[in-house]
Amino acid sequence: MKTEIHRTINDRNRRKCNVDISGLTEGSVDDTSDEDNVLPILRGKSLAKAGSRRLGRISDPGNPSTQPRKMLVHLRSEESAASLLSAGKLLRQSENPEMKSVYINPDLSPEEARLA
Repeated sequence: MKTEIHRTINDRNRRKCNVDISGLTEGSVDDTSDEDNVLPILRGKSLAKAGSRRLGRISDPGNPSTQPRKMLVHLRSEESAASLLSAGKLLRQSENPEMKSVYINPDLSPEEARLA
């Protein structure tokens, strides 16, 4: 029982430095431009060593109506993640039409996501 509690607390603390970004256009399959796409959103915040990665499988890369996969971004501190989450609301006011559909959310565990 105690190990499960410790595991849950450690997982929650680890996730505090991460954010999920949805709606960000994906590069092609052989292109590594995902981090280049997310850098303007970060506004000077530095990525952790783990960087960023897409979550899930590519469903149909040739179909333009396919929703882009979520991107998990690992940041160096909780403060960076918190300020990025609060600045995410400003993306809806952006003049860039691609950024208006980008949402930044906290990285939730499966149980937390189900409850949210």
